[in-house]
Amino acid sequence: MRILLLTHYFVPEAGAPQTRLAALAAQLAARGHAVTVHAPPPHYPDGIIRPAFGNRVLARGRFADGTRVVRSAVYATPNRGVLRRLANHASFALSALTTAPATGRQDAVVVETPPLFTAAAGVAYARLKGAPLVLNVADRWPASAVELGVLTDRRAIALAEALERWCYRHAAAITVPTEKMAAALELLPEAAGKVTVVAPAVDLERFDPSPPVQRPPLKVLYAGTLGLAHDLETIINAAELAGSQVVEVTLVGDGARADALRSHRLTVIRAPAPGCRTWGG
Repeated sequence: MRILLLTHYFVPEAGAPQTRLAALAAQLAARGHAVTVHAPPPHYPDGIIRPAFGNRVLARGRFADGTRVVRSAVYATPNRGVLRRLANHASFALSALTTAPATGRQDAVVVETPPLFTAAAGVAYARLKGAPLVLNVADRWPASAVELGVLTDRRAIALAEALERWCYRHAAAITVPTEKMAAALELLPEAAGKVTVVAPAVDLERFDPSPPVQRPPLKVLYAGTLGLAHDLETIINAAELAGSQVVEVTLVGDGARADALRSHRLTVIRAPAPGCRTWGG
């Protein structure tokens, strides 16, 4: 099959969706599928486009495993501030649609959401390709933004919820990471009967599943986005209560909460290492 992954986040950026989608693309390619990824140039979460990429209208590249990558322009901005983030999301949704012909024929379009604008663009993108749309809903939006207090305007919430349901209505299938999210979506008529749980997984070729050697302090590593929704203060506060002789916490990543998290004395925060995969423009 010819499978297209449409995503706002992709390697060499560091983060959960970037890592997960890169692994998905590699595994699909290993099974003989022709995989194309359509993404913006790397700029998350600091809003700085990596010099090797540039913010071109259209650029093409290919990974060693055969995965084809098409990148289109984005309004790059740090992952802070609602209006700028919305402009960032909308800009890639628009550029993805205008450059969709560059990805050629496809048999299926898989879209990562949030951002919700990427999901909406995915509906039109799949129609352009004459292919079924699969939405991977990693987190519900606007529900998560409302819960975090980021989105409070009632009219904006109503519009976003209407757009969310519109995207579900036009999806052939919807994948989610948890049973709780699946149950919530099944209550929506637009999503009912389409939802499948694809639980988080670990690559055992990269990570040893055997129990750790018990040598205090217990060393805890979190690698990923240091964002508003992750509540990383919980693990940090627990470590501070236990004491440095008991547990040592290291966070690897960046995001909207990075500066605040650095104020905790028992926490080590490191910038993510450069992406392990290379991409040529």
